[in-house]
Amino acid sequence: MKDKVGWTTQKGAHELRKLYGAQVATGYGLYVAQRLLGHSDPSVTADYYADLCEVPKVVVRES
Repeated sequence: MKDKVGWTTQKGAHELRKLYGAQVATGYGLYVAQRLLGHSDPSVTADYYADLCEVPKVVVRES
């Protein structure tokens, strides 16, 4: 797994949890991540994972 995500060293459980949380938040949203991670409030999840989420780029074409 570390090769897949580009890590060159072993990571601990906290780093793996952050990776998991960021992937879930990116794919399914912060609410789903909050529920799966057991956070008491979505704002807790947002504080930790919003900056790690990949935001899809939107291209707007003019007609």
